[in-house]
Amino acid sequence: MNGQKTPTIRSSAAEVVYTRADADKTSMSLKAWKGAPTGKISAEIVKAHAFSEFEKYRIVQDRLFESDFEKQVRVLDTQYKKQISSGGEGE
Repeated sequence: MNGQKTPTIRSSAAEVVYTRADADKTSMSLKAWKGAPTGKISAEIVKAHAFSEFEKYRIVQDRLFESDFEKQVRVLDTQYKKQISSGGEGE
């Protein structure tokens, strides 16, 4: 396919996750893990890897997050600037 090791039908869920987890992907689609060990993989190893990848992704997600309050402030700020630039009075 794309050069990645594709899990066989007999792969455990932990092995599938282990071979596909990658925080560098935008969608976190669990497609690759550079330097993944071969053979059987324990659930503990997969869980540890998944958490470390999630922590990397969470940093990006937190940076991009905008709360409803922040969105409303941005809308009001834009409206206020338009009002000022059109010669209207601000309050």
